[in-house]
Amino acid sequence: MLKFKLGGTQIGLSFSFFALFSVLFYARDSSAVIMALTACLIHEIGHLYFMWIFRCRPESVVFYGGGIRIIPDGSPVSLFQERIILAAGSLFNLASALVLVIAGARTFAAVNAAIGSFNLMPFRNFDGGCLLESFAFTSPGFENIRKLFSLVLAAAGTLILVRFGINLSLAVTVCYIIASEILC
Repeated sequence: MLKFKLGGTQIGLSFSFFALFSVLFYARDSSAVIMALTACLIHEIGHLYFMWIFRCRPESVVFYGGGIRIIPDGSPVSLFQERIILAAGSLFNLASALVLVIAGARTFAAVNAAIGSFNLMPFRNFDGGCLLESFAFTSPGFENIRKLFSLVLAAAGTLILVRFGINLSLAVTVCYIIASEILC
């Protein structure tokens, strides 16, 4: 992993991040990859903006094949502020989608809406899962609901793959999410 400091924040660039985008640029329309990467950056800027507002500095930002992970420096924030920071990425994506629809950029709007919605799913490593955990939904019953949601996602993903053809990135993503939710 390539690491360097930027303004006191450790930046990490994993090989898997570059490998993923190399494959995507090779296999797909490069404009779609650029829109997806831009939507991911908008998402992370949402988190960083509210971290800045609440005077919570990022200790590190890691770019890896599974996305971008921001690790806060441990500055004290209230539970309410933590929830806002967690929701901010998706809110920035959804607000961007609204503005882009009005501007007539429907494809880019759809990409932003998808990224924002995707991150709100109630999976452990997603913003939605972290938000639910912040509301103390960590009972064994809730874990079963989370696993059931994973199985529903698997079924929906399978139907999409059968109906519209195999999309390698969707198949790998769905398999990874299901494995991490059910096995961990």
